[in-house]
Amino acid sequence: MNHMNQKTVIGLGVAAIAAIAIAAAITSARKPASEATRPVDAYVLPELRDRLNDVKSLSVTGPGNQLIVAVEKGDKGWTVKDRGGYAADVDKVREYLHKLSDAKLVEAKTSNEKRYGDLGVGDIAAADAKGMLVALDGLGQPVQLIVGSIAVRGDATYVRRVGDKQSWLARGAIVPDKSTSMWLAKSIADVPATRVKEVTLTRADGKRLRVYKDGEG
Repeated sequence: MNHMNQKTVIGLGVAAIAAIAIAAAITSARKPASEATRPVDAYVLPELRDRLNDVKSLSVTGPGNQLIVAVEKGDKGWTVKDRGGYAADVDKVREYLHKLSDAKLVEAKTSNEKRYGDLGVGDIAAADAKGMLVALDGLGQPVQLIVGSIAVRGDATYVRRVGDKQSWLARGAIVPDKSTSMWLAKSIADVPATRVKEVTLTRADGKRLRVYKDGEG
């Protein structure tokens, strides 16, 4: 092989390597960000881990952008914003935040918008949307997660972060309650029986029912 042929072969080799590198870069750039950076078994909401107490508000929005519930934490604890500040069921709020915190990615699913409806992770602005939007505030950046359908096996849920094309199957049943009343505190008063001597119930027509005890116990 003469000197000129060697130069030609080397030049072709360098060009081939460069072409392969460019093709790999283009392929990587076209991948959804989540697929390239969110490995299986990573947490669905890593920013929520160890920061549950930092959450200031939680809202659930249904199809057609209809608000289901919005709870917020203030001086009086957790209250339901869209119910005039009525007390929220604190245990329920904490339980749901723990579920979100523990949820992990199991398998990458579709990134095709036309297939979102199959998993219930489409835009909830649509009246026929199947999923719900869960939004959290207080973690630095707002967190918005579309929670879709429950998987057939029952202990996993389809999810997609707003602004991310990649959808996922996540470990854990994290579909929130769709009824506002389920987020309200159920107890009206919590007074030990030993401190109660008399209870009077008055009906709208003025009739009364009086229950009392003469002595302790």
